[in-house]
Amino acid sequence: MPANGFNTQTAAIVTAGVDAAFPDGVTPNGTVTLNGTTPVTVTDSNYVTGMPIIFTLLTVGGTVGAYPSVKTVTSGTGFTVAGTASDTSIYNYFFAY
Repeated sequence: MPANGFNTQTAAIVTAGVDAAFPDGVTPNGTVTLNGTTPVTVTDSNYVTGMPIIFTLLTVGGTVGAYPSVKTVTSGTGFTVAGTASDTSIYNYFFAY
């Protein structure tokens, strides 16, 4: 288990708008727009394999279902993520360093 106590690559916190669980001044690493169940590639060279990815709902699109699911990861390159059918929402993502 990594030192941060997470034993999975994905943690999920999904709320409408900006997530109040994050203190003022914390900004997301980026955003991703889902395309239903089709994986979307997120290019982010700051990602390191094994680092949890936290998602927060920014803008509702289509039908929101379960939280986004990370499908693949590549250290120094990024990851792919998919949602549920008809979810075209925009999500913030944060890396839990």
